[in-house]
Amino acid sequence: MSKDYLQRSIYNLVFHRRSTIEDTSYFRDKKHNDHLVPELDSTLENIIFHFDKFHKVTYDIQGLLDRGVDVVAQYEVEGVNESPNRIGFQVKSYDDLEKEGWLTKLKSQMFEALERTNLKDLYVMLCTDVNRHLDKIRFVNSEVEGRSNLYAVRPEFAYTLLKLNSGRIASKIKNDVSKEDVVLKEANKKLAYNNIHQSAILIDVIVEILLYGNNDYSVGSVEESEFIRQIYDSVPYLSLSELEEEDEPNSAQTRSQEKVIHQDIDTLESSMIKIDRETQKISLFQEQFAAVGAIALESVSRYGYGSLEAKNYLLHTLKESQLETALSLKK
Repeated sequence: MSKDYLQRSIYNLVFHRRSTIEDTSYFRDKKHNDHLVPELDSTLENIIFHFDKFHKVTYDIQGLLDRGVDVVAQYEVEGVNESPNRIGFQVKSYDDLEKEGWLTKLKSQMFEALERTNLKDLYVMLCTDVNRHLDKIRFVNSEVEGRSNLYAVRPEFAYTLLKLNSGRIASKIKNDVSKEDVVLKEANKKLAYNNIHQSAILIDVIVEILLYGNNDYSVGSVEESEFIRQIYDSVPYLSLSELEEEDEPNSAQTRSQEKVIHQDIDTLESSMIKIDRETQKISLFQEQFAAVGAIALESVSRYGYGSLEAKNYLLHTLKESQLETALSLKK
């Protein structure tokens, strides 16, 4: 059975990216009711809030603790669902997996949930430390393998899901629901031949000039940009060929940040941006970036984002796969 729009978006976000095994130590002191269920509740609210910007959704987040489900998202997508759909989440904490009879209880809860709650999907969130409970995690995976619409979510994926910020959620949903959008396709084309860091500079300039009308934006402004510093500090520097081959970061990562930024600006000059040699002010070949500008404007009108949020949204929307590759190599 094919998944509806929201069902598919939730699935894609649950299995969005695998964090490190070390990250899962976060779960050791997190309690089921005090920490994990509220965090999941908040994340689901955030996902549906952003999805609602594309397709009108009527929804409710519920707890059904007596039926083997911790959180249920019940929703109707306007023009799609004739009756409410329900997606359930069962949370298993570090402490839960330490208890005697944990597997018997888990299996009982899973099958009770599927039989009695009319769920489209059920996710079993294993919120525990992989180093402590690897064998138990494998056991759960073997129990659900091959079962329709029942998913075991390993701690590495559970951690990523609970740590997703609004920008990452928004960009992922944008890519899910707008695959055939001509504006998105055109915007992707414009940045196709630039690596992540060069794309970040272009996005920084586009947002400042096209969105905010900052015609005094200069090379110095790019160097001082919080967004640019954030990207150059946190994302390994990789060429397009290295991203495609998933190689280790090259020697550019060891060079001074300022020097690499200048080299990237030089690469972009003439074909994508112009620089006044006297004032160092930057201008765009604006007709080339109408599509990117439209998505930037959308981030403000649809989500109410400020400058930094809009830039992060654009980068994650237009360079999603490359960012995932680079960040996975960093780990």
